[in-house]
Amino acid sequence: MEYTLSNAPTSLPPKHLERVLCMETKRIFSILVFLLFGLAAQAQRQAYSTINGNCFQYFETGCDSPYANMILKFNDDSLEQIIEPLNLNLATNYSRAAFSDTNGNLLFASNGWRLIDSQGNVLSNRLYRSEIPHPGDSPENTMVLVTMGPLFLNDPGDDSKAYLFYGEYEAFQDPPYTIAADTYFSYAYLDIPTQSLISQNNTILDVPSNGGNMQACRHANGRDWWIIKPGIRENKFFIGLLDPTGINMQEVTIDGMPDRTQGNTFAQFSFDGSRFVHYTCFPNRILYTFDFDRCAGELSNMEIHDLSDSLRAGDLNALTLSPDGSKVYMKKGTYLSEPQQIQGLLQFDLNTSLYYYVAFYATAPLLTPNGKTVLIQSFYYNDSSEIVSTLSEIMNPNALGSDCNLIEHKYAIQNNATFIMPSNYANFKLGALTGSSCDTLSTGIPTSLINPAFHFKVYPNPMEGSLTIERDVPALSAISISDMLGRVVWQGETAAHTTVLTEEIESLKQGIYWLEIQDVNTGNRAGKRFIKR
Repeated sequence: MEYTLSNAPTSLPPKHLERVLCMETKRIFSILVFLLFGLAAQAQRQAYSTINGNCFQYFETGCDSPYANMILKFNDDSLEQIIEPLNLNLATNYSRAAFSDTNGNLLFASNGWRLIDSQGNVLSNRLYRSEIPHPGDSPENTMVLVTMGPLFLNDPGDDSKAYLFYGEYEAFQDPPYTIAADTYFSYAYLDIPTQSLISQNNTILDVPSNGGNMQACRHANGRDWWIIKPGIRENKFFIGLLDPTGINMQEVTIDGMPDRTQGNTFAQFSFDGSRFVHYTCFPNRILYTFDFDRCAGELSNMEIHDLSDSLRAGDLNALTLSPDGSKVYMKKGTYLSEPQQIQGLLQFDLNTSLYYYVAFYATAPLLTPNGKTVLIQSFYYNDSSEIVSTLSEIMNPNALGSDCNLIEHKYAIQNNATFIMPSNYANFKLGALTGSSCDTLSTGIPTSLINPAFHFKVYPNPMEGSLTIERDVPALSAISISDMLGRVVWQGETAAHTTVLTEEIESLKQGIYWLEIQDVNTGNRAGKRFIKR
């Protein structure tokens, strides 16, 4: 669309003409913001490379520790590339997560115990605190036996940083049971450009929670992250919001769920973030589904599916949701008796509570990070009775029964993919919930306004009591502060090199604000975001 002076009525007085042109400029700016936001959303591929692989643990293959790995790299439509064999010094039988750049290239990977960079360099050989025993009581053992792996998320306030969330688990007595529980829930803080570890053992929770299984979903603003971690008790969840100020979590009790011990839990958000499923494997096999409010971080409209007569207590029934949230794909071990004697991969339809056998081999299902298909591990014997490792793919995971279209042995692989557990990741491409009361970032204030001829600093950021503005060259300048909706909440002037705002912004609520300064003499202006805690 072209915008010229002819778009404005020429009979208007100059001031009115100026106003019309200003409106046109704002429209152009809005379109540009929309286009840039769309391009940015297309590039959010931080989950698009998963790390998998280990030597086939049930057969002699000549593979020795440290483990052989592979990278499954996805694009927006399909599995783009299988990169193997690799030795990335990471045991991934059970617990695993990876973090990529916005184009899907691997940056970091972890099993929750060890952290590596894209070349397999060990950034931390032990993420846990020293007082927590080594897995298997051996310093050489880096395999963490938790039901879901750690979780990488970008820092909502700094594009150059990332978080790695992980549990530090031990055997926990909750009579009459002993379960794997996280004594601490912690995070490591990472620098993306240098692929380096800034810090680790940053404690979020120092009360026991269920082992592993932290899940995340975008806030309705499209920037922040809701994080949910199951508690030791079946009716307890820890829910928190990761935003530019950091994270804190609150324990939430869900009415209608029993207050009893749970172990080996699996959980997942639907790809669009509207649903949340939670499955407890031990001692009862109960699948819970909820609606999820991306604005408030609340679970509601709980439905209960008792699977105790079909699945075995303690069996690691790894699961994934279909993209539309209507089907659950679930791994099932071998039963010694009816009704579900044969192992396999099951499809459980949440609408009818009916099962369908997708494959007669047990493997953890993985919804691909682009939300298109479901991958499962498979193998067959060739004419020489040798094992050929493969990946099979469910092409239409939203479809019921055989219509889901399983293509067996679609991808040949050199190594065992070890889909005992699925890779843990969040949907980075989930954007703002358009039209919601929390959708403030997609149409709100910019991140920064840089002017090479006009420099200033704002600190501390985040701030609490006062905010300091420091100019490189003192000059009479107009200052304005706006909230996330673009409303001006304070205006003033300064000619000083350093200006401290205290009483002027005392009434501001906690949140994110936009501070803009304009040189009165030259008209040069620049702006920055700041956060009030």
